[in-house]
Amino acid sequence: MPKYHWSDESGTTNNTPCNVESKNRNQVLCKSGKVSGLTKTDSVYKADTLIVESHKVADLLLDWINNGFEPLYFNYLENDVTIVFNLRKMGHPKKKRFNNITSTGYGTGEADYRFELPLKDADIYKAGKLVKKAGEEWDYEGMCEC
Repeated sequence: MPKYHWSDESGTTNNTPCNVESKNRNQVLCKSGKVSGLTKTDSVYKADTLIVESHKVADLLLDWINNGFEPLYFNYLENDVTIVFNLRKMGHPKKKRFNNITSTGYGTGEADYRFELPLKDADIYKAGKLVKKAGEEWDYEGMCEC
């Protein structure tokens, strides 16, 4: 791994090197199978997707093509849930949108294209234990009632 690499984390999974983009999200996973959180105007929203900046997807996939690093996108939710997308195993995202957001990490405004990644295409972990593999159905037992 280069000294000043752009990825958040790196490591190995099943003896394959991987690069990870990771996000801490002010959201929870609900029994409905959707993530829920608050907008900056304190309105509640629910969605069956999470978003990722398109340039980060491109960087992760390019590192897979050139260097064999598995491209993973980790999302840490508030109810001890981790949602993991293996970008190499996903089809082309169906929705791409331009968003203006306020970065809580940097406290600045950001405008960028983002892909919507369907939760059905993710592995889901609760308290560190795998509870749903990508593409599998799941009853979301033990999640929030939201």
